[in-house]
Amino acid sequence: MARSLAAKIARVMPPRPVILMYHRIATPDRDPWELAVAPAEFDRQLQTLARRRRVLPLREFADRHVKGSLPADAVAITFDDGYACNSGVAAPLLEKHGLPASFFLATAMLGKTEEFWSDALERIVFDPKAGGTASIVVGDREIQVDLGEEPEPRSACAWRAMSDRPRTMRQRAYMTLWRALKSAPLDGQRRAIESIARQIGGESAPRGTHRPMTPEEAHTLSRAAGFDICGHTETHIALPLWDRATQTREIRQSRQVCEAISGRPCTAFAYPYGDYSDLTLDCARESGVTCAVSLNWGPVDASEPPLALSRIMMRNGSAATGWTLKQAFLRSSLGSRMAAILSFPSEKARHGDTDE
Repeated sequence: MARSLAAKIARVMPPRPVILMYHRIATPDRDPWELAVAPAEFDRQLQTLARRRRVLPLREFADRHVKGSLPADAVAITFDDGYACNSGVAAPLLEKHGLPASFFLATAMLGKTEEFWSDALERIVFDPKAGGTASIVVGDREIQVDLGEEPEPRSACAWRAMSDRPRTMRQRAYMTLWRALKSAPLDGQRRAIESIARQIGGESAPRGTHRPMTPEEAHTLSRAAGFDICGHTETHIALPLWDRATQTREIRQSRQVCEAISGRPCTAFAYPYGDYSDLTLDCARESGVTCAVSLNWGPVDASEPPLALSRIMMRNGSAATGWTLKQAFLRSSLGSRMAAILSFPSEKARHGDTDE
């Protein structure tokens, strides 16, 4: 009922500018953070965007936003983190439809055979062969979890960390470890995950399906017409948890690496996890960033500062209906509050802050 009403309202409401956020273009067995959109659905979404919206490069989108000339039907397409599937799967589909996109890279991960820490944690904790207890130290805290001895039923693969309460021992263990490791530096995350794998017997071999881009793949991507690579920090830290010097270094160095790879200025930036503070905005400005995107869920309002532009995270949704894209258009038409009431999980859940 709510979705039907929402769709009817959206048809008569004028569109509003939207920045779409993707991560992986893939079809995984398990996707707790809903980072993957299936290639076939992504293709359909691009077809719809090419037909119904004015898709602009992010740099043009941001420039016109500042000048007050941004069209109401404008869309910018962005990708976070720097997964290899962005260059191998997403880029050819974008080129097929003639659409531009920006790719935000956690530059310290370029060329690594390991997975991003959150993916590695998911692989290990939900491995059917893993089980028992684990203990790690993060900062001055000892974190203890118990996975139990039994693997999860197949149906548990549908669990979504952003909108569902943890129901099983493994889901609770995963969220406890994820929250603790989010605040750790990259080396600390690596050590902790290696320790967890040893203690519970989880799968230690990284999956090629989840690997980051190589520098060569990033270079090839940056040379294609309509594509930009941009900074996403070096090590994907949650910036507001760190001091000024660390935030500035992470922002500046990721930007410099992207510029060295692409051979042109990279002044756009994406905040890892969408997290930023007033200090983070200052650090971004001081680092030469002129446009930055967050995870403030909704359309881009005319009053938004260029260093804190809202985005909508794209999910896999229904391949048959493309409801994910309909949700994005709905939110852009109705505004955040009404769209959230009609068809979206709470903003708190969206940021992974679900209560156990």
